[in-house]
Amino acid sequence: MASDLERTLRRLELLIMSNPSPGLCKRVLKPIRLQLWALASWTNASQDTDKRFCKPARILVQTHLRLFGDMDNIIPFIRNIRCRGTLHDAEELQWRYHLRPEGGIEAIQLAFGEQKQQEAELDWGEMESKSTILVEFVSSVCSTEEISSVFLYLLRRWIQSASKQNGDLIIQVATRDEEADSALQDLVDVTLLQKFMDKAPEKLISHFDQLLELISHVLRADGQTPLGDDILGIVLSLLNLVVTAPTFQKSDINPAELKVVEDALVRIGDQDRGDASITAKNLALLLKYRDEVENPDDKTATPTARQIEDRKTYNLAMNYITGDSDSPPPVVSEGLNLLSNLIVAESPVLDISAVTVLMSNLLKENEDFINLRVIRIFTQLANKHPKSTMQELLDHYLDTQEKSSTDTRLRFGEAILQVIERLGETFTGEAAQNAGESMLSIAGRRGHRPKTMAKQAREERLTELKRKKAEASGGADDDIDMADEEATSDEMASNEILAQIVQGWESKRGSEDIRMRTSALSIFGNAIETNILGMGPTLVSAGVDLSINILAMEPELEKGILRRAAILVILSFVRALDKAKESGQRLGFGLTDQSREDIQRTLDYIAATDNDGLVQQHARDVVESLENWGMASLLPSQAEANAAPGLTRLAGLHVNPEGTLVDAAGRPRPRIEEVE
Repeated sequence: MASDLERTLRRLELLIMSNPSPGLCKRVLKPIRLQLWALASWTNASQDTDKRFCKPARILVQTHLRLFGDMDNIIPFIRNIRCRGTLHDAEELQWRYHLRPEGGIEAIQLAFGEQKQQEAELDWGEMESKSTILVEFVSSVCSTEEISSVFLYLLRRWIQSASKQNGDLIIQVATRDEEADSALQDLVDVTLLQKFMDKAPEKLISHFDQLLELISHVLRADGQTPLGDDILGIVLSLLNLVVTAPTFQKSDINPAELKVVEDALVRIGDQDRGDASITAKNLALLLKYRDEVENPDDKTATPTARQIEDRKTYNLAMNYITGDSDSPPPVVSEGLNLLSNLIVAESPVLDISAVTVLMSNLLKENEDFINLRVIRIFTQLANKHPKSTMQELLDHYLDTQEKSSTDTRLRFGEAILQVIERLGETFTGEAAQNAGESMLSIAGRRGHRPKTMAKQAREERLTELKRKKAEASGGADDDIDMADEEATSDEMASNEILAQIVQGWESKRGSEDIRMRTSALSIFGNAIETNILGMGPTLVSAGVDLSINILAMEPELEKGILRRAAILVILSFVRALDKAKESGQRLGFGLTDQSREDIQRTLDYIAATDNDGLVQQHARDVVESLENWGMASLLPSQAEANAAPGLTRLAGLHVNPEGTLVDAAGRPRPRIEEVE
């Protein structure tokens, strides 16, 4: 039924376009790609039929070719360009697509032998249309490298076929069906060749050396036995494309092949072969003076093979990501994979500024799978470019222009967290200072967003206007939620508290969102634990003071998540001090006994009085950690204990079991003895 086919195509398109995994696209579409091609290349379809059947099939075929458009995947489309249902050699049930008189396409069963009879009937208009569509698909979604490979494949096949027709008589035993199929396939090849040369001539000379080798082979064969004018015309046209290419240089050609080409052009030019002779004379002159046409001063350094390949990969990745405004997620994901490989390989063709801006734009979109790939690319960029990468992320996280939503800013916060963890001990210098200052500015209580405040004022006025209008009409209390009537009083109270907490997270009177402040504190604590020395004493001290003030001055119920983050900042500080002590690292600052007692006293109060159970538990845990750290600070570190075991290094005591006199610094001093 036509409705079943339409529903299947719609579901298939939804499945492929909503899932960013290229592997799923390959597993699902590869078995049915030729049947989808039959629908995508349908000729003379009405506007309604094209919208319901052909357009979804075209999107799926183009997505498949964009992701897996290599030679092995394009050849089946060439060999089965006239496919209408089951394949010619299929042994199962024979069927084909059929256009219904009232509109719509459906699959119908064919009688035995009917498919071969229909395939033997050549419709030249259909062949022309399908060839044009296939060339447009390949030219628009495949790389220049693959287009050139397909063209060379078709050219070799056609030259071999034409050479057999013009060469010596070869006795072969073939059935009539095989002869018909071969002639039909030759017609397909030459039609596609013409379409490629008309639609995308600039993309056909990517394989420079292979194309010249094929041209020289054909010209050499023409010198032995004259070939047809059609073959010679195409070969000379291709040679013209090669010679007039901007990157062409005679020194890049194999000398033996160059001599074959030059001798052949002179020979054909001297013969009376019509337009081919005139073209050959012009090409001979152009080839002779080609290097003298350009100014030698304008020639730039020849790029290496790796640079050429990396440039192609970079352009392909950018085309996948930004080529179309509606690029499906699998295509974008594949582009990110290509870009990630270039970043890991430290390719010189990368434009770091353009890549970071592009990744920021992608991170603003609400596509979780893509966002994870983008965050991974940010961490890879930060290995070599920590300053610029961190600054790009911080600009979007701060959002001084107030253009991004809270969810978008939180995604940038997650990227900042991953970058800090990836940098580790290299998280220092200007990048660490900027990150720390930005986190403290957001986490502080003085954050002000004037544009957000103006928007909130407009929304409050609109809400008040609607309320007054509802009261005037007497319908303010008419809407009663049936779910609330069925809920118990305890459930209603719990739901009301949860709603109050969630509503309290949002910005009030232009202040910073509670979720953003919590995120900033969490990132700051992680940065301290990652590299406290890189953050410096000023930022660390300010962060701990801010956390203590939040615990003391913001006891509201909806700010429970903020107090949890503040306590964890203190815990991260204690852990960082302990980690530095155990590794023998000298920070130049620390936690005095007086400061430790003040923090511990505040946390004891929070553990006893806070209205959030998790905050109380966190406070008790941090108090215990502070007590343990106070005891551990009296003992030598692991490195010191391994270097000098025994009682000689007990902190606070100068123990000297060997009897050697030492000064306060531990250096030996002279012994004074009384001599009779």
